[in-house]
Amino acid sequence: MSRIAITRGLVPLRSLTQPVRIQPVRSAFSPLRSKLLWANHKTTKSLKEKVSKEGHVLTRDEFQLIHLSEKDMIKLIPFAAIFLILAESIPLVVMFAPGLVPSTCVTPSQMKKQREKMYNKRLEMSKNVVESTSRVEGISVSDFLSHANVCRLAKRYEMDFNLANIDRKHLSSYCRFMGLPSYGTHGMLRKRLDKYLDYIVRDDKYIAEEGVDQLDMAELEQAAEERGMRSVDVPPEQLRKSIQYWISLSLKEDPIIPRGLLVFSRLFLLNATYDKK
Repeated sequence: MSRIAITRGLVPLRSLTQPVRIQPVRSAFSPLRSKLLWANHKTTKSLKEKVSKEGHVLTRDEFQLIHLSEKDMIKLIPFAAIFLILAESIPLVVMFAPGLVPSTCVTPSQMKKQREKMYNKRLEMSKNVVESTSRVEGISVSDFLSHANVCRLAKRYEMDFNLANIDRKHLSSYCRFMGLPSYGTHGMLRKRLDKYLDYIVRDDKYIAEEGVDQLDMAELEQAAEERGMRSVDVPPEQLRKSIQYWISLSLKEDPIIPRGLLVFSRLFLLNATYDKK
């Protein structure tokens, strides 16, 4: 198979064979970006055929490409409609509704602004939760930084942090914190969060197998962002430690850490500093 470069906003993820650098273009919505969208789609289709017909085992790069391309193709129709009808409004769409924009149409600077905006939202939510639980024993930043204490909380509050048992208001907050749409019924919110965390767990397994040290800076930032952690202006070593700590909890089997507790812990660890152990 020919060399594959997985692209996100014209910032290539690591190539499956070697890095491929593509220079940014002036327009965020140029034909080049459209070609990148279709190139990712064609490569994704080829990979799926290899998996079904040849039993090909995906690497994390390939898994990420498939996930990214599928998300982009879903966004393509509404984005194209907006572009054809109100092309001049596209910059506003990127700013206020980034969820509608395919990744290949987002520049690095726009992506950084989106993450900074998301961080500010998470920070406000984090402050409110930390303050409201300040008098609850066993619920603090230091407790969530302790693997043993998180396991203790998992055993004690297993049913309470089961997504099926969390009320709609808190499920909506969990979705918003993780960067997901926060509207809908209790069932819709639970399924949305479950589906998203299914993807995260699969990605965690790939990272655990290939090693967090294999992730470059762009991949570290993306992985941290997807897991509800600060991703902007964070040293690579801290990103690696935060992702590694998340994986140690998400893939733990005895006890299994409830998904609600995993998300809840992010509210306390948004700006946590991980030690050098």
